[in-house]
Amino acid sequence: MRSFLVQQQPLEVVFAAGSLAKLPETMATCAVARAVLVPTPSVRLAVGRIMGLLPERVAGSFEGVAPHVPASAVKALQSFALSRDADCLIAIGGGAAIDLAKAASSGTGLTVIAMPTTYGGSELTAHAGQVSDHKKQSIHSGAPRAVLYDPELTYGLPRRATAGSAMNALAHCVEALYAPHPQPLALLAAEEALRRIPPALRIVDHAPHDAEGRAELLFGAYLAGVALAGTGMALHHRICHVLGGRYGIAHGDANAIMLAHVVRFNEPFAQDEIATVARALGTDDAAKALGALAREAGAPASLGELGLDLAERETIADLVLSQPLNNPRPVGREALLRLLDGAWSRQLAPRQISA
Repeated sequence: MRSFLVQQQPLEVVFAAGSLAKLPETMATCAVARAVLVPTPSVRLAVGRIMGLLPERVAGSFEGVAPHVPASAVKALQSFALSRDADCLIAIGGGAAIDLAKAASSGTGLTVIAMPTTYGGSELTAHAGQVSDHKKQSIHSGAPRAVLYDPELTYGLPRRATAGSAMNALAHCVEALYAPHPQPLALLAAEEALRRIPPALRIVDHAPHDAEGRAELLFGAYLAGVALAGTGMALHHRICHVLGGRYGIAHGDANAIMLAHVVRFNEPFAQDEIATVARALGTDDAAKALGALAREAGAPASLGELGLDLAERETIADLVLSQPLNNPRPVGREALLRLLDGAWSRQLAPRQISA
């Protein structure tokens, strides 16, 4: 018998080109008065526009956003916002900015409004990634109160970041399909996102300022975020979090490299789910198609290409296995080392027909 749990918090989602202009209305809906901006360095133009929209309501702009959200940055943002009598954090950027704002909101009562400029989906979840002592962990933070999806804010996203971020969204969809006890809407959203994201990514890769392409890619990412919020993470994201927390590898790069290898690894134990992925992608080999898409879009193809020493694979395997995993295939150390070997060498393992 099917079983699942749905927990929903009040959330306003605005999806429209130019929705940045709706910030004053969104702040009113959220019943907040003074905001600290939490931008990534690449969104300075958006910061200027927000300050023009809210000249009396911006209490400051925090300039300490860093990849993978160091715990020290969370404490610094909390102190910065509370010292300025802010009641709201407006995060503009990718997962680093949004997770930082979510983590800083925990225990402070600060409301979070998210404006994603990438495709990772963290704006819809109630947890945040945070690094402490070179270990990336997921902490319960509460979800943003409102999300403004403005495709115009994604136009300046570099090619490599676009590719990696989109592959991250696809990874959330894949993991949603074989997660234990997923919410039904998460499964529907995952399958639809898998259909929409690859063609939109190809359009954007050839024409970065194509308005329809950017809107379609962001909409696919929204669906992937819905899938993520209604399920969880498995082996793929555990590996990516180790690569980011321990070695500072960009989350998008890690996703783009690892996704095909983990899909191949899990396929014998999740044949129906990965067949669904393949159908959505219009192929009979999901892993091969995902790897080809990442390379076509300009993402790095191997861990070796990033300069990571092969000797580190033992440490990576130990860290991945240091906590229990919800994964369709049991993960043994030797099998994991073989998977990592493939990620270093770009060699995708041959398909196994059955478990």
